[in-house]
Amino acid sequence: MIKKNGKKIAALAIAATIIGQNIQPIFAIENVINQLSETQQTIEKVENSDTSSEEVGETSKEESNKENAEEVVTNEAKPEASEESKNEVNKEETKDVKKKASVDFSIMAISDLHANLMNYDYYTGGTTNNSGLVKVSTLINQYKEKVDKKKDDKKIDNTLVVDNGDTIEGTPLANFFAKKKPVKPGTQYPVYKALEEVGFDATTIGNHELNYGLDFIKQITNDNQSMATVCANVNDAKTGKPVFNPYKIVEEKVIDSNGEERTLKIGITGVVPPQVMNWDALLLRGKINVNDMTESVKKYVPQMKAEGADIVLVLAHTGYGDENTPNVKNKENAGYDIANVEGVDLVIGGHVHRSFKKEVKKSNGDIVQYIQPLNNGRELGVAELKIDLEENNGKIEYKINDDKSKIDTVSVKDVPNDEVLVQKVKEYHDATENYVNTPSGEITKDLNSFFTLVADDASVQIVTDAQRKFVEKSIKDGEESLVKYKDLPLLSAGAPFKAGSSAGNYVDIKAGGLALKDLSNLYKYDNTLTVIKLKGKDIKEWLELSAVMFNTIDTNSKEEQDLINRDFPTFNFDVIDGVNYEIDVTQKPKYDKDGNVINANSQRIVNLTYNGKPINLEQDFLIATNNYRAGGNGFPWNGKQEIVYSGTYENRQAVADYIEAAGKLEPTVDSNWKFKSVDTDAKVIFTSHENGAKYLGTHPQIKAGENIGDKLVKYSYDLSYVVPGTNEKPEENKPGTNKPETNKPGSNNNSTTNNTDNPKTGDTSIIGYVVLGGAAATGLAVTSIKRKRK
Repeated sequence: MIKKNGKKIAALAIAATIIGQNIQPIFAIENVINQLSETQQTIEKVENSDTSSEEVGETSKEESNKENAEEVVTNEAKPEASEESKNEVNKEETKDVKKKASVDFSIMAISDLHANLMNYDYYTGGTTNNSGLVKVSTLINQYKEKVDKKKDDKKIDNTLVVDNGDTIEGTPLANFFAKKKPVKPGTQYPVYKALEEVGFDATTIGNHELNYGLDFIKQITNDNQSMATVCANVNDAKTGKPVFNPYKIVEEKVIDSNGEERTLKIGITGVVPPQVMNWDALLLRGKINVNDMTESVKKYVPQMKAEGADIVLVLAHTGYGDENTPNVKNKENAGYDIANVEGVDLVIGGHVHRSFKKEVKKSNGDIVQYIQPLNNGRELGVAELKIDLEENNGKIEYKINDDKSKIDTVSVKDVPNDEVLVQKVKEYHDATENYVNTPSGEITKDLNSFFTLVADDASVQIVTDAQRKFVEKSIKDGEESLVKYKDLPLLSAGAPFKAGSSAGNYVDIKAGGLALKDLSNLYKYDNTLTVIKLKGKDIKEWLELSAVMFNTIDTNSKEEQDLINRDFPTFNFDVIDGVNYEIDVTQKPKYDKDGNVINANSQRIVNLTYNGKPINLEQDFLIATNNYRAGGNGFPWNGKQEIVYSGTYENRQAVADYIEAAGKLEPTVDSNWKFKSVDTDAKVIFTSHENGAKYLGTHPQIKAGENIGDKLVKYSYDLSYVVPGTNEKPEENKPGTNKPETNKPGSNNNSTTNNTDNPKTGDTSIIGYVVLGGAAATGLAVTSIKRKRK
């Protein structure tokens, strides 16, 4: 029909133009011709026209060199097109072109700051090099400089900064401005004010935010100015309505890769473990309900999406948890489950004081970034997101490019302080310094916790004695709630709060005058003294759970065996004074660390007596403890306790009053508990501070071994040791008699550092060291004299 010459090619080009076809490449036009039956007559007319082949051919050549040319320009008027052809042209001209670009956006986060504004230890009076908001702030500024964009002389930071809770409690500074000199309504709480100075966009509620009561946390969060407070699972017990904003849509101005300014909407929600209702039961019961974390996130994600959230971020004050047990209701550590909620893009974890990061792959193939920075301002969690955007017909869609995004947890070690922030928090720091150095009594002997996990210890005894003294005085003074129980036996429970995992995590107070900072070191939490009533059988089960502190020792093994189970939090190792007992570590534990029965017939607590006689299991006892323990979370007797007394009187204040009343107090121990002696040569070891070697004179069953670094020493413990002057004999080690089953669920033979920290620590006391190397107990002389301690 059309020959391959210049005129024919021009004709084809014009025809292609009429119907909106692209003429590249021109020599492939014959495929188009077959689709142009309706325009064939028009083509014939153009072929027979007077238009010179040279003129048309020249124009076509020029246009063919333009990529995606849509039209051929000629000096002649175009032939009239059909109506259908005209419609095709109009449709092509009005069709929107998709715009594609990307956004570099960084989200930075901290968790479990615990009021560590300065890089300072108020207990020792020294600076630190690896913690504090003043160091975190420097890192945040550095990252902002890295991703900052400028447009029309405006600075756009392309960043979001968030806090994951457990923010306001944990140091003397926190206690001073919450209890001793509480901030008044309308005045910002120092820690929140400091976060706003740094530029934090949002925070959530951790379990420790509720330690000072619901009214206080509502007051101080309401007084924040630029930082949102979100929490999706705390509801008013009467109305069922959220106590805090369940979520917030934060709009961030960003610059995309094409230099265009965009508005990115980030939906932020937060959750706290339901266990707060146990930990602070006396403060919260009847006031709030705390729902399952994962279900609460599922509830609010669709609402955030409906309100235009492009990205969904969850501030999850919870640990990552177990991937093998999903969908369990009311978990304490549910980070993995939350990351798998549809619509969630990024999860900030915390609560357990462990550094962790992971890309969680959902069943549909999507990746959710999970970041868990260390506590006390020791790390900054960073998500450097590459967000792809596509604009189509005016609608913009954002999607995180998982392959090009990266996450990290960045240490503040050796990072310089942000001196601007240092000056802004100086008044709060100075006020706290004056507070902690206030004189508070005198002791005549050193107090330390170097061996508090392996022997009865004065640093715990002084607390239990002070608690019991307060209850006795209250009964004498006619305290109505206690007087009616004045004839019941009175016991007192205490636990070591600083007992290892690092050289800086021990009590070490020298004899002489004490300051309040020493008492804060001795009793680090702002707990209040509480008295409960339990039966003797509950006391025994209480102690069985405490005995999970120890690994099971195989008396026939020739290998080194670590005595301490570092997976069990030391603050749950309660010593109950007023009764006497032994712990048989050759038996398997009855419970796991969460209070679940794993060896129902096992008994580690033996020879449990009261006033020299076997304890009456049906006898009622009063136990002086703290409000946290009185809640009973994870303990076998939870639900059986009767709260006899509770108030605002702090356990720490009880210790201060006890020391001051004595004038000069001589710390003592009553040695009411010990390990059961066993005839064995087992090589039993544990790790503690090197300074413990100075006090071995009062512990003949312990010997110092090799130094393993960081001021830590491997000590050996002789399980066959018998206290001189007693009728006790080591239990004979018959072959196989005491040998525990190994490599079976619940045997708990080995220490582990897979810490799932319970939230009352405020430090890293349960992240243990796996002890390596060897130092064996060679057998200590049973004739050695143990000085009786009163």
